[in-house]
Order: sequence, then structure tokens, then C-alpha cells
Amino acid sequence: MPTFRNLTSFPYSEKGVEVPAFNTKETTKILTESDTLIRIDDEPYYNPSISNTTLTFVGVGNQTITITNIEDSVNAVIWNILGCNVIIYLNSLLNTPFAGPLAAGSTVTVNLNKSVDSIICVADAAGSCQVTVNSRKLV
Repeated sequence: MPTFRNLTSFPYSEKGVEVPAFNTKETTKILTESDTLIRIDDEPYYNPSISNTTLTFVGVGNQTITITNIEDSVNAVIWNILGCNVIIYLNSLLNTPFAGPLAAGSTVTVNLNKSVDSIICVADAAGSCQVTVNSRKLV
């Protein structure tokens, strides 16, 4: 999230972001620098990923990713990296499978909607998959 400073006595507005006169503003958007608006800091860097976990399966089995920040989580991307087929369940193995079998090299996105607190990946053989939980978009 770069931070911008408005050097003028008028508000600066671009891409839905307003920087008040003679003030600074952190935003996830990259604004156009000029004589009136300068970037004063690149940090904190914007990263929509809340967590990124690689699950490794030594054979048939399941592993669970617990989503601890449900309010900030928007979606999860599950990428079956290699070696096995993966079936995805939301919240419980008793739930109907959300997706799968997901073949190696495939991805699926789960919209969390503040209703999912765990993602269970079930593998049919040795292999690995990656689960990335993304945050809501900041302004």
C-alpha cells in the first residue's frame, strides 16, 4: 500500500481515492505521480494473500486448513501441484464435496462468504496441493 502526499490546497482524486489537501493517504492503488501528488513511501506493501499453505500427502489421506480470520477472508485458491487427485470439502467431511477430484495442475477458487472456517483436502495418493487464502480488497 503506497502512501501518497498531496502538495496542493485542493483535494486530489483518482481511481476512487481522494487525498485531502496537504495530507497523506495510504491506498492499495497506484496513483499518478506529478507536481501535485508524490509517493512518499512504498510500504506497507499490498499483498492480498492472508495465508499460503502447501499440503504434502505421503499417501491416501486428508489435511485441513483452518481459516482463522473469517471476517477478512474473501476466497481461497486451491492448486493441486502434483501427484494425486484431490477432493475439496468445506467445513466438514460430512458435507457434500465442493470440488474434485481435482487433477494435478488444476486449480479451483472457493468463495468463502464468511461461511467457511475450514477447507479439507482429501488425496487419493501421494502428492501435494497449495491453499492460498486471500483477503478482501482494501481501499
